[in-house]
Order: sequence, then structure tokens, then C-alpha cells
Amino acid sequence: MKPRLISFALVALLCVGLGSSCGGKPSGESKAYPVLGVVVHTGGDSDMRLAEKDCWVPAAATSPLFTGDSLQTGASSGMVVLLKNGVSLAVGGETRADLKAGKGVTAVVNLDRGSVVVRLPSKASSVRVVTPAATAECTSGIKDEAVSVVEVAPGGGTLLRVSGGQSTLTGGTSEVRVSEGQQSSVEPGQAPGRPQKVEGGVGAPPYDVSFLVGLLTDPYFRTRASRDQTADDARSKITIDPTDPWPHLNLARALLDQGSVADARAQFNVALELKPQFQQALAGLGRADLVEARWAEATDLYERSRRVDRESLESVLGIGQAALGAGDLAEAKKWFKELIELDPTSGTGYTGLGIVELLQGEGESARTDLEKAATLEKGKAREPVGVAMLDALSGKLDLWKSGLVGALDAEPGLEQARLSLACGMLRQGELDQAEAYYKSLTGTDDPVQMSAGYQGLGAVELSRGALEKAKADFVKAQDLEVDRLPVLVDLGQTHLLLEEGDAAAATFTRAVGVGPYDYYPHQWLARSYLDIEEYAGAEAESRSAIVLDPADWRSRLVLGLALQARGAPNEASAEFERGRSGSKGRVLTASDHVLLGRSYLVQGRSADALAEFRAARKMEPRNPAYRVLVGDALDQSGDAAGALAEYREALRIDPAFSAAGVKAASILSGQGERGEAIELLMDVVEKDPNDAAARGMLAQYLLDDDDVDGAVFQLEAAKALPGTSPEVLAGILITSGNALDRRQDFNGAVAEYTLALAGDPARGDAWYYMAGDLERLGRAADALTAYRQVVALCADNPEWKKFYEEAKARMP
Repeated sequence: MKPRLISFALVALLCVGLGSSCGGKPSGESKAYPVLGVVVHTGGDSDMRLAEKDCWVPAAATSPLFTGDSLQTGASSGMVVLLKNGVSLAVGGETRADLKAGKGVTAVVNLDRGSVVVRLPSKASSVRVVTPAATAECTSGIKDEAVSVVEVAPGGGTLLRVSGGQSTLTGGTSEVRVSEGQQSSVEPGQAPGRPQKVEGGVGAPPYDVSFLVGLLTDPYFRTRASRDQTADDARSKITIDPTDPWPHLNLARALLDQGSVADARAQFNVALELKPQFQQALAGLGRADLVEARWAEATDLYERSRRVDRESLESVLGIGQAALGAGDLAEAKKWFKELIELDPTSGTGYTGLGIVELLQGEGESARTDLEKAATLEKGKAREPVGVAMLDALSGKLDLWKSGLVGALDAEPGLEQARLSLACGMLRQGELDQAEAYYKSLTGTDDPVQMSAGYQGLGAVELSRGALEKAKADFVKAQDLEVDRLPVLVDLGQTHLLLEEGDAAAATFTRAVGVGPYDYYPHQWLARSYLDIEEYAGAEAESRSAIVLDPADWRSRLVLGLALQARGAPNEASAEFERGRSGSKGRVLTASDHVLLGRSYLVQGRSADALAEFRAARKMEPRNPAYRVLVGDALDQSGDAAGALAEYREALRIDPAFSAAGVKAASILSGQGERGEAIELLMDVVEKDPNDAAARGMLAQYLLDDDDVDGAVFQLEAAKALPGTSPEVLAGILITSGNALDRRQDFNGAVAEYTLALAGDPARGDAWYYMAGDLERLGRAADALTAYRQVVALCADNPEWKKFYEEAKARMP
């Protein structure tokens, strides 16, 4: 997977927006937030979902994490999270997990799928990992670092491997203790297997902190102009004398700064062939390996370089960087101290030492060394980034923000810090600033960067309640980087909020194709099927999700709703109880509250349903869709005034949110305020001319108001709109037939009713209207056939009782 490398602009604008000068600390006492940890590295496809938010955004190093935040990685991806006291989590590829604080533990990780490596220093600490099958309690050792690996396969099967320290694995009522060099597995509903010794040892998995390693590397050239000039000069000299090693060295350095690692390595090797034991070439090859996270190879090359020159600062730094990258913090600390001994003025040495101490949970020492580094070297981003992560772990997010802005002032191309700031501003509701950061990505020529920018912009627009804009941004993100699962889910959810059920189902069907063995897209496809009343599909997809993750409580609720709709209330009730039980203790999002609310609503527990819908509205007060849900619940409970107020507020938030306008107009018309209803729908259609349902309702009201021409205009416009659902189109065609009846065009009306019935043969009202027109046209036999259909279809429908009685009276 291609790394997310992002370049940015707009530094000055954003610094002003933060209310402090770049790099300056805010005045006054810093408010402490309940931060759980901080991301110290991301690689490849890495996304995060903020607590109580429903959309995913690109993850970035230096991002603070709160209780309820979720992490998601794609194939060949990963991220490293630093918790309090030096505890860290290495999240593997194809993993989804959420984090929360827990009593008596550093953190609780709900691991739905994939893998996580828990590293605990030799301090009193523990991490609880909860999977669909078991709970792993990972505890620190007495002396050495404790390392536990928890893996979850599709279906929930869990494997615990311990390469240091000791952990317990609990499944059901059984518990086993797994010691160093052992592993145990467990399936859902079963007891854990007896711990088995792993032949050859478990081994500590990789600990990738490439971002931190990269912070310690300065480019060979300060400016692009000097780099490019050096490359041109080197090529000219090589043409004149290809046996001179120095031009090859200079060209290699310029190429490495450009990001051309393979070409740079080739030139370093040429220089080394021309001058064996060329110390600078050996160090250059070591740096090339650092760039590609080849830690062992980099160590070997830097050690060879140091044997040539024992006092080479570049070599000592490189050995320390390679040790840091490999996760050997004790070794890295030793070499950074060696660098300081060789050069007491080395700001890089103190920064490296501070970063190691940060990872080891030695916050005070880390801050001291990082601040010392800042006095020794000016204009660098690495020291403020390190201090910002310390501030994040302390919950001082205002200091974290100002620190990252200072880092960007020193190094405007520090893409991870920019993404992190955008995410932090989104979390705290600073939407204009978040928008500016994300928008700066969309102007690049890199589709990965642009996609990340549009994904972030979509999240910002969702927070504003601008659903159409959010949808447009997610579509652009999907077009630029096709079939990233988090983006597909973001887009599909937005379709659902816009009540575009068919589009949502199509999007989630595509997501299932991307991740067929992942419960998550199956869950969302099931939810979309509910919205379009495809209950068999909702049942099938929710069952598929549960097979892949038996602990998927949301799919239990969806399954219950599908079963209820299919006439199995007892089975539905059992699933509702399982789903509600699974939701307890979780940090819920707005869509979670909606799902819970729907489960209560179908059981007649309107007060509980309304409470859940109101909880969703409280979380996302600017989202018109949740206002509409509250309005629907109030309307069903008989509070038309309260419902109308919610619909009007939804329209105030987003005047183009036509679903709110349609429902408000329906209430107004029912109250005898047809003129106001027509006026409201006129405004809705003006704001959203592509809403066929709104045009159809407006046409019906105009027709009821004897404005046949106005009705026909709206109906013709509605019929011309692409993508209208068969149900809505059938209603529009029936109203069109009614309008033609007013004009005495009975043949035209019959044609419209026939088209409506072709799309929905069960429309008893269409059969009734057509039967009357067939009588008027003298087609008695055809009219009788139509009346028979009316009797068959309208007998059990209270809304069509009049049609049934009149048709019955006309039967021979």
C-alpha cells in the first residue's frame, strides 16, 4: 500500500485561526482533557473514527486518542499507539479496534478483527483486550518488557501468543495462564485451549515507529535549489570523470533527498566500488535503508561506516535510529547518549534521547531532554513534535496544538502534524480550521493526498450538517483512491442520512466486495436493506456479519428489525436483547442511538425510542437527519406540533434537506394549512430540484388546490429525473393520471396508470382510477377486470377502503 505522503500550505492562515503565534504557548492554565494515548506512527491505509462520531478520517502520527476512538487499518498497513506509562499498542494490518479507559488497567481494547501487539514496560501496568471469543489480560513483567500478541480471525477465533511476561486468556468461565514462549487459542463459546509451547519461540513482532525515526533525519540539502544544482553539477562531473567517487556520492545524496531511493542506492554503491570503505557512502547506504525501514541492514552499514571513522556523528546517529526503528529502546538510548558524549551540542542526540524516554513512559526526563534540544538547534520540527506528544498524553491539547503549529512553522512539509491538527480541530468543533487543513491536500497532484483531503472535508461537512456537500466530497475521495473501505462506509452512511437507500445499498454492496470476510461492510449493507424495506436481504447480511463477528451487537439489532418486519416478533425480541446487552459499556455514536431507537420503536416503546433519537440529535445537533428522526417519533406519538418544530429546524440547518420539507408539508396539509404547505414545498424544490418525491407531493397539493397546470409542470419535471425509486415513480404517475383526468384526457390517464402498475402492480389506487377511466371510454370488460384487482388489493388496506367498497358495488 502506498504511504500517505502529504505536502501542505496555508500555514499562516491556520496559525492565525488558532489564536496564537506559531510556536507560541497559549497564556493561562491549560485545560486537561481525558486523553487515553497518542498515535506515534501510521503506515499505509490507516484511519480513525473519533468517539461519538460516525465517519472515518485518515489517521496520523501525533494524534491524541480518547475513550471511544476506533482504529482501522487496511492490508499491509499498521499503526503504533503510545498509552500512559510507556505502554504501547502495535496495530496490525486489516484490523479494527476501539479503545476505552478501564478500571485497574491502562486501557481496554475491543478487538473486532485483526491483531494487536501489547508492549508493557517493567512497571505495574496491564491492558485488557476483548475479542468476540475471549478476554486477554496482558500484564507487565517483573524486570523485562512484557509482549503479548492477540489475533482475531474471521468468525471471532482468538489466538494469544506471549513473547515476554505473562498473560491470561478467559473464555466463558474458564481461564488459562499463558507464559513466555507459549500460545493459547479459543473459539467463541468455548474454553481456551491448554497453553502450548511455541517451537523456536514466539519472538517479538516488529515495532514500527518510522515516523519518529524520520524526525531525526535532516535532508542533505537545505533547499531544493541547492539540491538540484548539486545533482546537475555531479552529473556533469561524472560525464567528465566517471572514476571520481565524490560526484557519485553527491548525486546519491541529492537523489535520496528527492525520494529516489533505488537510484540513490545505486550511486552510493558506485562510489563505494570506486573507493572501498568510503565512509560517507556507507553512511548514505545506511540512510537509504532507514528510509525503507530495513533496520538490520541499516545497522550493519552504519557500523561499517563507524569502523572507518570512530567519531562519525552520522554513523552513531544512524545506529541509534536503526535501533529505535527496530523497537530496541535500550540500545537506541545507548547510542543517542554516545552521540551526546561525542558532541555535547547535538540537539539531534538530545531529541533522540527524549523520544526514547517518551516511548518508555519517562515523561519528565523526555521533556527535559527535548527542551534541551530546542536550545541547541533552532528551526527544527522534531523537538516541538516530541513535546506536543508529551502534552497530548498529559491531556493539554491547547499546548499540543500550539506545539504542532510551531513544528509546522519550522517545517511546513510535516504532513503528519497537519493531518493530526485537522483531526483534532474536527474533534473539538473547530470546523473552519479543520476544513482549511484538509482542503490544502486537495490541491496537490497526488491522488492519495487528494483523496485524504476530500475524505476529511466530507467529515467536516457531516459535522456541519451539510449532507449533500459531504456526499460530494466522499464521492471525490472514492474516485481518487478507489475502494478504500472507510471511504465507502462514509459515503454509504451519508446516502442513508439523505434517505437515499438504493444508493446506500449499492455503495455497501461494493464495500462487501472489497471486504467479503469482514463483518463491518455486511453490517452496513444490512442496515441499508432495512431502509429500502428489503427485509430478506437485511436478515441475510446481518446473519453474515454475525458469523464473521459473533460479538457484533449492531447486527443483532438489524437482524431483530428484519425479523420483526418479516413477522417473527419472538425471534426479533431475542435478537434485540442480545444487541442491547452488547451495547452496554460501549461508547455509542449517533447512528448507534438511532439503531437502538428503531429497535424500541417497533416494539411500541415510543418513550425509549424517542430518548435514543434525542441522544443522536444531541451528539450531532447540526445534522438534519437526526432532527427528522426525532420529528418522526413525535409525529407517531401524536405530537404534531413538536414534530413540525423538528422538521423546521432541520430545514433551517440545511434548506436543501428535502425529506424534512416533505414531512413538514404533510403535517401542515393535515392541519388544513395547504397554502403554507405548498409554499414550503416550492422552497424545497427550488433548493433541491432533483427530489422527485418533493415534486410529486407538491403536484398533489397543487392539484388539490385546482392548479392543474402547476401540478402538471411539477409532474413532468419529476418524471424526467433519473434514478427515481419505483415506489416514488408509481405515485408520481398516478398523480399525473389524476391531472389528466381533470383535463378529460382519459386515454392519457389510462396510459399513466398502466405505467404505474408496470412498476408496482400492487397499487390498488391505480387500478381503481384506471377502472373508472376505462368505463368512461366504454371498455366495460377491461374496467371489470380492473375492479376485480381493486377488490383483491384494497380489501385489507384501510387507506383504500373507499376504493374497495365502490369497486365491490360495481361487481356483477
